[in-house]
Amino acid sequence: MLSAAGFLVAGVATVRAARWDGWRRYTPVATGIWLTAMLFLVVTPALAVGVAVYGLLLTALGVALTTRPVPAATADLAGAMR
Repeated sequence: MLSAAGFLVAGVATVRAARWDGWRRYTPVATGIWLTAMLFLVVTPALAVGVAVYGLLLTALGVALTTRPVPAATADLAGAMR
C-alpha cells in the first residue's frame, strides 16, 4: 500500500511538472494505479499476471529514467559549443 501511494504521489508530481514528454510522463502514475489494482488481485488467480505487468511497468520506468531526451535548449547549446 505504501508503494502504491508513493508511486501515485510521484506520478501526479511528474505529470504536473511536465519535465518529461510522451510516454515517460505517465509511467510513474500508471505504476501507482497498477499497484492499487494489484491490492485486489492478491486474492485471485490473476496475481501472476499482475506481477508480470508490474515488472513491465518498472522496466518502463527504468527506461524512462535512463533514456531521457535532451531538451531542445540544451541540445542547441551543446551544438553551439562544438
